[in-house]
Amino acid sequence: MEVEDYLSWGQTIVSNGILQYYRKLGATNDEFLIYLQLLQFQQQGEFFPQVQSLADNTGKKVEEVYQLLGNLQEKKWIALETVKDVQRMLYDRYDLTLVYTQLSQFLQKKAEKKQVSDQKQQIQDLYQAFEQEFSRGLSPIEMEMVASWLEKDHYSPELIQLALKEAVLSQAYNLKYMDRILLSWEKKNIHTKEQVAQEQKKRSGEISSKQADEQLPDIPFAPWMKKGE
Repeated sequence: MEVEDYLSWGQTIVSNGILQYYRKLGATNDEFLIYLQLLQFQQQGEFFPQVQSLADNTGKKVEEVYQLLGNLQEKKWIALETVKDVQRMLYDRYDLTLVYTQLSQFLQKKAEKKQVSDQKQQIQDLYQAFEQEFSRGLSPIEMEMVASWLEKDHYSPELIQLALKEAVLSQAYNLKYMDRILLSWEKKNIHTKEQVAQEQKKRSGEISSKQADEQLPDIPFAPWMKKGE
């Protein structure tokens, strides 16, 4: 057979997400093989293949295939449904889309776990930043204040780190000064790194403008000077 002959058989398209996470979604290798067979038949227009055909393609016994199909239904990978065709004739088919609900829920939980893990790492980095900048560990009262910023005021670890940087630049190594910075940002609705940078740029421009005004020489007014002279 030529390559063209093999290509003429067509291809079965399956989501890479399903390929990557099918074990995490609870399917065994044998169950996933049956799912792929159902997917192949469906993409060829056959929505309710014979169990014998599935057995022949996989080398499984018919009883095994029935068991694997039952497992896939229990795990909500597939569902057997009865629908009407265009001629209003009833026929059975496998719904193979249920697994995408499983995948969506899995990925959402995965993202939530990563977010929690990232936040824990950010908090750990925050305390290390305090120790590095202060050249000492935080006292119990200071740790309580930082915890209050995080849990009560809901300041992000990133925002607190930026306030720490501001305090260090001002050589104010205390949390009360940082608290005033954070309150000032909160009043101005500043919550992100980008907003802090924008505020700093704005403040820097105002300072530069004020300094320039202060450096301008005073020109005495001479009553005899006329316009245009």
